[in-house]
Amino acid sequence: MDKATWTAIQEAFDAATDLDGTARLAFLAELRARDPDLSAHVEALLRSDAAPHSLFDGNTGERAALLSPLLVQQNDARRADETSQVQARIASELTDRYTVLGELGRGGMAVVFSGIEQKHDRRVAIKVMRPSVADRVDRRRFGVEIRLTAQLAHPHIVPLYDSGEADGLPYYVTAEVPGASLAAHLAAHGPLPVEAAQTITRGIAAALGYAHQRKILHRDVKPSNILLHDQIALLTDFGIAKALTVEDATLTQAGHVLGTPRYMSPEQLRNADVDERADLFALGLVVYEMLTGIAAVSGTTPFEIIASHLEEAIPPPRAHRPELPDTLDTFFARALDADPQHRFASAYQFTEALDAALAGAPTKIATSRLSSVAVLPFDNHAPGGTDEYLSDGISEQLIHHLASVDSLRVVARASSFAFKDQPVGVREIGQRLGVHRIVTGSVRRAGDRLRITAELVETETESSVWSAQVEREMSDVFAMQDEVASAVVAALREHLGLAVVPSSPSTHVVPDARAYDAYLRARHAIFSFTDESLHRALDHLDRGLAILPNNPTLLAAKGYVHWQFVNAGIEPDPAHLGEAAALAERITTLDPTSHHANRLRGLVAIHQGSPGEAIGYLEQALAVHPTDTDAAFWLTLLLGFRGQPHRVEPYVAMMLTTDPLNPLHQMLPGFLALMRGQPAAAPGAFRTALAMEPGNPVLRLGCGQAEAMAGETDTALATLRPLDTFPPGMLFAGLGRLLRRGLGEGVPALTEEEAEAAASDLQWCWTAAQGYALAGDLNEANQWLQRAVDLGFVNYPLAALYDPLLRPLRGTDAFEALLAALEPAWVAQLPQPDFSGTTNTPLT
Repeated sequence: MDKATWTAIQEAFDAATDLDGTARLAFLAELRARDPDLSAHVEALLRSDAAPHSLFDGNTGERAALLSPLLVQQNDARRADETSQVQARIASELTDRYTVLGELGRGGMAVVFSGIEQKHDRRVAIKVMRPSVADRVDRRRFGVEIRLTAQLAHPHIVPLYDSGEADGLPYYVTAEVPGASLAAHLAAHGPLPVEAAQTITRGIAAALGYAHQRKILHRDVKPSNILLHDQIALLTDFGIAKALTVEDATLTQAGHVLGTPRYMSPEQLRNADVDERADLFALGLVVYEMLTGIAAVSGTTPFEIIASHLEEAIPPPRAHRPELPDTLDTFFARALDADPQHRFASAYQFTEALDAALAGAPTKIATSRLSSVAVLPFDNHAPGGTDEYLSDGISEQLIHHLASVDSLRVVARASSFAFKDQPVGVREIGQRLGVHRIVTGSVRRAGDRLRITAELVETETESSVWSAQVEREMSDVFAMQDEVASAVVAALREHLGLAVVPSSPSTHVVPDARAYDAYLRARHAIFSFTDESLHRALDHLDRGLAILPNNPTLLAAKGYVHWQFVNAGIEPDPAHLGEAAALAERITTLDPTSHHANRLRGLVAIHQGSPGEAIGYLEQALAVHPTDTDAAFWLTLLLGFRGQPHRVEPYVAMMLTTDPLNPLHQMLPGFLALMRGQPAAAPGAFRTALAMEPGNPVLRLGCGQAEAMAGETDTALATLRPLDTFPPGMLFAGLGRLLRRGLGEGVPALTEEEAEAAASDLQWCWTAAQGYALAGDLNEANQWLQRAVDLGFVNYPLAALYDPLLRPLRGTDAFEALLAALEPAWVAQLPQPDFSGTTNTPLT
C-alpha cells in the first residue's frame, strides 16, 4: 500500500468519524459506489474504532490484523494527539473541581477521561464531546436532556453528577464504574450461565422500567453500555444519544439515527418516533447475546447490519445452545417483533415472560375482562321522549351504584352513552368497551307510577343471564334503583361465579325525588355546552337547591356550570369564577374531604393563574375518589403544560380504562406526545377522538393543531376550516382561524372578543402564540406566550426545543429572555434524585 492510498484512507476515515447515524451511512454509501476498495478499508477502521474493546480495553489487535501496521500507527497517533488536546482544553477549565487523569476510552462522538471530583474525593468518568462534533451539538437540547437524565436515581443506573461546557466542549460527568462492560465479558468468556443472564436482565429491565415511568428513554441499550461491578449490572449513558443530537438536524425530527445500528429497533433505523418498546427490543437483543454468545443481528458494516435487521430471520437460540428451552423461541419472536405493537408493552412484562420461558412455560401475556360491566342508557318509553332525562339519570345512578362494588370495573357514563340510539350489536359493544357483560333496560312513567325493566346480557353469546321488572310510585325511585343494582350484583355473583361484594351500602347523591328530578334535568342541559343550555341548567339547579340547599352534589354541579361559562369562552366574566369559588368553599364547609369541592377549587384555580394550587386540589380530589375522571383530565392537561407529562401516565391509563369511549380521553395520548416533544406521534390519537365526536370544537382545534405541529399542513387546514361553522365570536373558531392564518390562508386574526376569552387560559394563550409566530407577528406571539407562562406554562423543553410552530421566535431577543426566565422555573420543579435506601441485585 503506497503513501497516497494511506493518505486517502486516513482522510476518508477522518471524514466518516466526524459524522454519525444516517449522515455517516450516506457518506459510506457514496464512497462504496465511488471506490469499493477504499470503502472497505475505511469501514474496517470504523468497525474496530467502535468495537467494545476499543472503549475500555485499548486492544488494537483487530485493527492490526485488518490494516497495515503503518496505518494503524498513524491512526493511533492521531487519536493520541486528539486526546492530548481535549484533555488540555478541559483540564484548564475544570481544574477547580476535577483532576483529569488519563483516557478511559472513546466512541464516535466523545472521549472519556478518568477523573477525581475534588469536593468528594471520588472517581468519576468525564465524557467530553470530540472537537469535530462539539460545534454541531445543540447546546439547548444537550442541557434539557442531561437535566432530565440527572433526575434518575436507581441502583442499576450509573448516576449522572454534573454537566457543562469547557473551552467550547460540552461534557457530562458520571460515576466511574470499576470493572468490565458486558460486551468485554462476553468477548472474553462467551455466553453466560442462564441464572446470571436472568439476574442481569432483571436489573437492567428494572432500570428501564423506572426510567420509562418517567418517560425517559435510553435509546442505546447495548452490551457496552451495561457495566459489571461487584456482580452488579449497571446501565450507563441514559438518554445521552438524544442529548447529542446535532444542530444540522431539525429540533422536532432528528436527522441522525440515535443509537447503535446492531441494537436498534426497526423504527429507530427508519428514524421514526420511538417509545419504551424500542429500548425493550434492544434489551431482547442483549438477552439473546447473553444466552448464546452470538449477536442476534449479523453483519460487520453498517449496511450489512441494517440488511440483516430487515431481511434475515434471527436463528432460534437453541441453534447456538441446544440445552436452552424451546419456549424461548416464542419469547424472542415477541420481544424482537418488527412491529412495536406486538412487543412487550413494559419492562415488567418482558422480565415476567423471560422468566416463564426459561422455566419452560409459553410466552403469554393476557388481560381479563371477567369482572367488568357496562350500563347502557336505558330506553325511554315516554311519548315524545319527554322523560329522556329520567331514563338517562337512572342509567347514570345505576353506574354510580355498581362503581361502589369491589372487584368490579364499571365503564363510565360517557363511553356507555356513546351507544345511545346507535344500531350496534351487543357483541360489538362488548368488544369496543372491553367488557363481557352489559346492563340494558327501559323506563316507562305513567302518571306517578314508574316501571324499570333491566337485563344483564353476556356480550359474546348475546344471551340474557338475568332480567327483572320493578314498578313503584315515582317517589320510590331511589328504592327502585337500589333494588335493580342489588339484583345485578347478585346475578354477577350467582351466574358468573364472581367474588363480587358491595364495599358499602349505597348512598343517594340527591336524596329527594323532586330535587333529583331537577338535578337530572340540569345534567342533561349541561352537556349541550351552549349559552342557553348552561343558563337553563342553572335554573334547574336553583330549583333543586331550593329543596336541598346544602346538597354537595347540587352545589358542585352549579359551580361546574359557572366555571364552564369561562372555560368554554361563552361568558368570560370573572364573576362566574367567583361564584364557582364561593360554591366550592360552601361545599368544603359542609364536607372538608369532598372530592367535589377540591375538584371545583382546582378548576377555578386554573383560570385564576394559580397552577400550583390547582394541581394540589385536583390531586386531593383523586386521593379521595381515584376514578374522578374530570379531576384526572384537567390534572393531565396542567401537568403536561408544566413540563411533567410523565406524572400523569397512571391517570391517563385509568381514564382510558374507566371511560374508553370518551373522545376527550382518547385524545390524551396525543396530547402527551406533544408535551414530550414527539409531534409526529400525536395526530393519530387526535384523529381517533375527532372521529368519535366530529362536532366537538375542542377536539377539532386540537387535532388541527397536532397535525400542524407534525408538519401535515394541508391536513391541518382541512381539519380546522369547519370551525368557521360554529357561532360567531366562539373562542375555538377564532383560534382555528388564527392557526390557518399562520399556515398561509388569508383569514383574519383574533377578534377583540375572542382574544379576551383566550387570555385567561394558558392552553389557548399557547395556541395563540403558535398562530402569531407562524404568521410572522413575533411581538404578538411573544406576548401571548408570556401570558401562558404567567398562567402556569412551565414546559421549557417544549418552548425551547420541541414546538415547531414556535420556531420563528427562536433566536429573537424577547423570546430568549422569556426562556432565560422560564428555565429556572422548570428546573426547580424537577424531582431531585434520591439514592437513599436503594439496593442492588447481585448477579449471584
